Amino acid sequence: MRTLFRRTLPLFLMLWLGCNPVENTSRPHGMYSTAQRSVIYGTDGRQYTDDHPDTTMQQMAKAVVMLMSSSNAKQLDPDKDEITLIGSSLTKKIETSSKYTKKPLCEDEPFRLDPAPGSCTGFLIGPKRIMTAAHCVESVDELTPMEAQSWCNSRAIIFNFRKGQTLTTKDVYRCKRVLHHRYTSDTKAAKRYDIAVFELDREVTGVKPLELDYKPELKKADPVGIIGFPHGTYQKITTDSKVYDVRASTLDYFTANLDSMPGNSGSPVFSLDSYKVIGVHVRGARPVYVIDKEKDCSRSYVINDDVGKQSENYLESGKPVSCQSDSDCPKAYACDSTENLCFFRTTDLKITDMKLSANQALEGDTVTVSFTIQNDGNYDIATPFRIAVWWSTNDNICTTCDKDVELAFTTLQELAAGKTHSGKLTFTAKAPLQIGKQYIGLFVDGYKAGTQKYSSVGDIKELIESNNEKVEPFVFAQCKSNCTKEGETQCSQNVVEECTTQPKGCLQWQAKQTCTEKEICQKGACKLKCSDTCTTENETRCQSNKVEACQRQDSGCLDWIESQTCKETEECKEGSCVLKPKANGEPCQSNGDCASNTCHTQDDKGTCTQACQSNADCSESTRPYCQDKACTPLPSGVCLKDTDCTAPQTCQEQRCVAGPKPGDTGCSCQQTTPSQPSPLPFLVLVALFGVIRRR
Repeated sequence: MRTLFRRTLPLFLMLWLGCNPVENTSRPHGMYSTAQRSVIYGTDGRQYTDDHPDTTMQQMAKAVVMLMSSSNAKQLDPDKDEITLIGSSLTKKIETSSKYTKKPLCEDEPFRLDPAPGSCTGFLIGPKRIMTAAHCVESVDELTPMEAQSWCNSRAIIFNFRKGQTLTTKDVYRCKRVLHHRYTSDTKAAKRYDIAVFELDREVTGVKPLELDYKPELKKADPVGIIGFPHGTYQKITTDSKVYDVRASTLDYFTANLDSMPGNSGSPVFSLDSYKVIGVHVRGARPVYVIDKEKDCSRSYVINDDVGKQSENYLESGKPVSCQSDSDCPKAYACDSTENLCFFRTTDLKITDMKLSANQALEGDTVTVSFTIQNDGNYDIATPFRIAVWWSTNDNICTTCDKDVELAFTTLQELAAGKTHSGKLTFTAKAPLQIGKQYIGLFVDGYKAGTQKYSSVGDIKELIESNNEKVEPFVFAQCKSNCTKEGETQCSQNVVEECTTQPKGCLQWQAKQTCTEKEICQKGACKLKCSDTCTTENETRCQSNKVEACQRQDSGCLDWIESQTCKETEECKEGSCVLKPKANGEPCQSNGDCASNTCHTQDDKGTCTQACQSNADCSESTRPYCQDKACTPLPSGVCLKDTDCTAPQTCQEQRCVAGPKPGDTGCSCQQTTPSQPSPLPFLVLVALFGVIRRR
């Protein structure tokens, strides 16, 4: 009987706990209900990602992200690109949470000192898309767009939260909008769904989305693994698990004996045969922890058999509905024309304009803030929301920080999709404003409408809070300013004055330096006295092939400084660079182009040449003829000497003509010299030869 009691008592306790879940009706967004609790099967198979031997799983783990409150992801040092996640250790989390045993973890419990800032897990399925469990967003059957956006705005999505890793700003993303949400609250429903998809604020680079198997052919005992953030601690991998029940008749979820904890909700479940994602972790066995009465501490609940009670939703329910128009989509969804898929409608409040009537004021002055906001989403807002003016000591206004205070607000009851609203708010310049420089900002829905208490949820939220922020610098003073920019200087006679913030907050000129007898105050500084080397400012002159200009120096005196060096094709003339004149024979457009000041044009082409009054002025052999007061080549038919003509022509009156010149006999004979033979003997011989021949 004692043995029977010992064997049946644990079963009785599980059945009793299963029939009497303790629901937390005041659960904030993303916290866990009892449906999410998990358990360890036999030996705890969880390992830090970088310690796990399966390198393929290690690579896929890069695409698995942790979900957490965005207010707890902080850049504590603005000079360092490091992100700190604010949260207690795992053992402290268990000890202080009302959902658990209120006892710290036993000292031999694994991972007890890990930081535990996270709430859920998700995984990358596209360049900007994350899949997770629907209850991580909200455990309701019909989520409204406003509820979805409210959750989205408060989430930070963390990549690379691994033991030993340093997080930077590139590892932290924000949720932009929920795309798909499917949840079944009825635990006795024929089919139960718990899956959601949301979009990030920017694309993820350098990380490959996980490969999905929407309709896996599973059978009992198939090996499976899981990657996630149990209890929101460092990322861990488990691979010593198997499928227990495939629920083939319903295909909504299957069960397995995965070692998991709260925080694993939304984790990808992998087939260790294909390394594809086959499910999303959504539920686990109960309880999570039991009390070790001997040591008065909490221990993980262990099931020493292979009855898999962890529920993994099939991915099929995470597919958005295909559509051609909005009428094809479920309630609260709209048809995205670019992808022809039904996505959640969104509210997107943006501040498109904000102006202050004055950027500085004395105590008691009234300042008006003009603004315009727009609902840039595709869902009509039909519930009150607030537009608030905030004061802060820094330009990164934080609506939840104690040092930031609301100065004025107005409540709007509705704003249709695509519509704008313009208005004005006023505040009085007084405390909490501080003497000196600070900032005035505008927020939409900074507070819950109708209350004076901050609500992390609010009624309406903008898509990305940082895009909803408008900030203007503001100076609060108790005296009037007579200068505008701190640190600016001016001259008052021979004294340098500086624009300085006074104890009462205003900017006023204050004596900084008195110039000596050898100095003069110029442009807000003391300069040595000097003498001018030129007389007229901006006057120019030529020095060799350079142009110098008369300029006033920092000393206050005029002096020549080099302003331009002429090019090789230029020369400095009368204080400017001009083109050098061209030599004879070079092409030209006008007389001014030539050094000779003569440009002769022939056949529409100009050539620099020598000026002349007569041919005698033209000494060049190629241009010997003076025509139109310019030396030119000889025109056709014109000559100056016989050699200019073709023999037997001769040059007569500058024309080539046939025949000898007038007065010329035409004889070209010459007197014979004694050394030359006489032609007479030759003639006698010819006559004699004729006589002999006749005989």
